[in-house]
Amino acid sequence: LRNGTDTVTVGTSNTAFIFGTRIAAGGVYAVTVSAQPAGQTCTVANGSGTVASANVTNVSVTCTNNPAVVSKTITYSADNGFGVMVQHTAMVYYPGSLAAGVKRPVIVSIPGWGGSGDVGPSSSTYWATQGYVAVNVGFKFIRTWESNLWDSVDGALDAVQADASIPADNSIVALNGTSYGGTQSVVVATNIRHKNLIRAVLAEDAGYTWWDSAINTAFIAPSSRPFSIAMQENQGDASFPIDSCAFTNCGIRNRAQSHQNSANGADHVRVYSNCPAGGSHGARPAGWDVWKLNAMKHMLHVDAGAPPFAGSATSATPTNACL
Repeated sequence: LRNGTDTVTVGTSNTAFIFGTRIAAGGVYAVTVSAQPAGQTCTVANGSGTVASANVTNVSVTCTNNPAVVSKTITYSADNGFGVMVQHTAMVYYPGSLAAGVKRPVIVSIPGWGGSGDVGPSSSTYWATQGYVAVNVGFKFIRTWESNLWDSVDGALDAVQADASIPADNSIVALNGTSYGGTQSVVVATNIRHKNLIRAVLAEDAGYTWWDSAINTAFIAPSSRPFSIAMQENQGDASFPIDSCAFTNCGIRNRAQSHQNSANGADHVRVYSNCPAGGSHGARPAGWDVWKLNAMKHMLHVDAGAPPFAGSATSATPTNACL
C-alpha cells in the first residue's frame, strides 16, 4: 500500500496495517494499492481523508482472486482487402494469476476456412491456460480463397500493443494456424508490417504456402530476427496431401524435405515437423497436443530466448521428423 511516499507491505495473514510515517492532525492521507499481489485484485475503501485527533482505523483493503483466464474483446480497424478500413474483432485471453508487471509472449491464432465468407475469432483459451497471451483473430472475405488475413493480424497486434492492461511481451510473437490458417502462417509472417516481432510459426493440418516458384524454401529470416517453423499434419490428410504442393498449399513432408535439402544450415535445426500415421484432415490423434505444446515452448523459450516461467519447460525436444 502507498500513502504519498510512504509504503507498507501487507501480508496474507495481516488483519491490520500501520504506515511508518505519522501524519499530524489536520494532515491529509490517500491510501492506494501500489502493487497488486499475484493472482489477485485489491481495492481500498475509505482510503482518503483528513486526520483528526485520533488514529485512522477505517481504511480497509479487500482482495479477490482473479479468474484463471482473463478474457477481453478488442476491436480495431483493418483494410478489408479493397483499401477500405473496416472494424474487426479479436478475442484476447491471458492468465489471471500473473503478478503486476509480468509479461508473456503473444500467440496469434489463425483459424481454418472454407474459402468463402467472413471468419470470426476462435474462443479457445488453450494458449492462455499454458501461460501465454492468446490473441485469436478472424478475417474478412475478399474473394474465393482470398482474405485480408495479413491486415487483420497487423491490426490485432497494433491493438494489443496499445492496450497497457494486456500483459503482452510484444517483442516475442508466435503464429499458430490451423488448416487454411496453417497454410497461410508463413505467408503472414513474411508479409505483415510486424514481421520483426514474429519469432515462431506453428502450422497445423498443413505444411505452409509458398508463392514464388523460384523459392524452394521458406523465408526463415524475413527480417533481422529469424523465426522457427513447426508443422504437424496427419499422413492421411487428403485436403493438403503431405507430399504435394497443389495451389502452392504445400503438405508437411514437402516442406520438411525442402528445408532438409536447403543450403542454409539454419533451416535444418529451426524447422520441426510431426506427421502421425493415418488420420484425416483436422483429426487429433493421441500425442498431437503434447507435440504442439512442446514445439511452441521450444521455439519461444529455446530458439527465441523468451524468459522461462513455471510450466514453460518442454517434456521433449521436437525434431524435423517428417522426411
